[in-house]
Amino acid sequence: MKKLLSIIAIIPLLFVAGCTSTSPMSKALFVTTVSTGVAFGVEKYPQATPYLKVAAPIICAAGNSTNVSPADVVAALNNSPAANAIATPEGKLILNGALVLYISLFDSYGSDYIKNTPQLQQYLQWTCESIELGLPPAKTTGFAAKDVMRLKQLPPHL
Repeated sequence: MKKLLSIIAIIPLLFVAGCTSTSPMSKALFVTTVSTGVAFGVEKYPQATPYLKVAAPIICAAGNSTNVSPADVVAALNNSPAANAIATPEGKLILNGALVLYISLFDSYGSDYIKNTPQLQQYLQWTCESIELGLPPAKTTGFAAKDVMRLKQLPPHL
């Protein structure tokens, strides 16, 4: 499972590797990659779900600030008593997989990251949205139409 999560996280990097200039990644590719990795992760490790539900808003808050460096995001997660209280190794593994794409895109900007802060903030927002999208829906008495559509979007399990 760890290898599968790593492979899912690495595939989109092929689209940015070797580029001499950095062009923005499409939201569709970004969200699909991260949410699929999270969905596979929580399917295998459902006990990670509470941690991911608490961690996603922390990443959203980082996306709304100007502290967009991966170190700042990780520090915010590590400094959250709520997240630390329910953190599991599996949850951290899934979250690290979700952040790999953001970290790679951040690194691709190099020293130009400061002037590209708005783009990086957008990537953090997409990371937050993607984590929430990859989480299982809340327990309800029945399926809503949006839940059925969400289930249809997941790729088949290999």
